[in-house]
Amino acid sequence: VPCNICGEDMEGVGIPGAIVEIPGQDPISCEDLDSLGMDGGIAPGVCALLPDLINEVCGCNPPCPVCGDEDISLANPDAIISLPGQDDMTCAELEESGM
Repeated sequence: VPCNICGEDMEGVGIPGAIVEIPGQDPISCEDLDSLGMDGGIAPGVCALLPDLINEVCGCNPPCPVCGDEDISLANPDAIISLPGQDDMTCAELEESGM
């Protein structure tokens, strides 16, 4: 059974290179933990506990439509935007990040 390590109704790992330390386990990157979960390598009981342990470290975010409404789609997802304190990114990358 696949496991969304971020929990239901969450976008997914926003910081794949971050390292999480789960008690009793070797440190693992969020990307590798997510892959393990999607491949069914995490027991459902353990999966249910993960969001509280990893969401902040892995950058799990609820969906955040940059247009302000789920029913409106990006007209130019490849447009480059600049935000103070952030690297330049496309509109699609901004929406995916959940910022």
